[in-house]
Amino acid sequence: MNNNTNKCKIENKNSNSNKEILFTSNPKNISFLTNIVTNCYYNYFDNTFCIFNSINNILCLIYLIKNDKINSIVCFNVLENKKIIEIRKAHSELITNLHHYLDKPNKRDLMMSISSKNNNIKLWSINNFECILNLENMNKIGLLFSACFFKEDNQLYLISGNYCFGIPEQIKVYNIKNGNKIKEINDSKENVVFIDTYYDKENGINYIVTANKGNCKSYNYKENKVYHIYDNKDNRNHNSLIITESEGIIKLIESSATGRIRIWNFHTGKIIATIMIYRYGEIYGLCLWNSEFLVVGCSDKTIKIVNFNRKRVYDELIGHNNDVLSVKKIIHPQYVECLISNSDEIKLWTIKKKL
Repeated sequence: MNNNTNKCKIENKNSNSNKEILFTSNPKNISFLTNIVTNCYYNYFDNTFCIFNSINNILCLIYLIKNDKINSIVCFNVLENKKIIEIRKAHSELITNLHHYLDKPNKRDLMMSISSKNNNIKLWSINNFECILNLENMNKIGLLFSACFFKEDNQLYLISGNYCFGIPEQIKVYNIKNGNKIKEINDSKENVVFIDTYYDKENGINYIVTANKGNCKSYNYKENKVYHIYDNKDNRNHNSLIITESEGIIKLIESSATGRIRIWNFHTGKIIATIMIYRYGEIYGLCLWNSEFLVVGCSDKTIKIVNFNRKRVYDELIGHNNDVLSVKKIIHPQYVECLISNSDEIKLWTIKKKL
């Protein structure tokens, strides 16, 4: 990969630092600029694409080809508008999720690809597009809907969940160096739709957080026990979540198949607010724009702008032809604060310039 001097800042949810890039622009001024990709495959999960500034300073977009017979992963140079590489038959079954991790100590970009049907995770070095780890049959039953990177004591791990119609298996932790399973998380037999981690710098504790069928949960990683259950008692899927500090409170914000966003006090487990976003459909990916606004992908083909402090929908973006699954933000060298979204196309949205 060639060097590119146009650096971009990307929101990185997998770094364990919890360092958020809070934008200063008003998201009400977001407008559509262009379709970056028009032939991508999508499914009903968050993180169906990833975008990042590589270790070689290339703004990379990684997405899945629409043709489900070849199961291709494409790496695309956004600034030069050209394909870098296509990895054909990257998995034997459909690929459902992608995650990026900047591995600074080893000066490399890592990408995780997930195939839910056969419970398969592959880890790729983006520097040379080599598959460096292949974990097969990670669950004996059900599906693998979500996994994430996790750093503890300067060691990098993978954490995976399980979703099935029987009794799910527990959350598992794997060493990425050799693929060995090093741990299972107690009392974690939940139907996991989305999984991530959160590091609380005040108490120095790493937490695993999951959005599940019927609830969200947090786990104290070191003590290997449930921290809180954020229970909605609705028995519907909860599709994504983020954790942020706002108004002096650590908040867990989650999206659901009921069309609602719920905001919880992360440390007490008590609900703060429920915001009805879309009464007749689902809410998918979430993106924190700043300490006041949230960007939300919806099944009515729109992107909702939500003021989560005032607990109301502020505006909506129209332009997609299908459900909007993932929304992510970047700082672009030309357009500055931008939004990236996807359904069966990946769109670039920018802030309108003042006249």
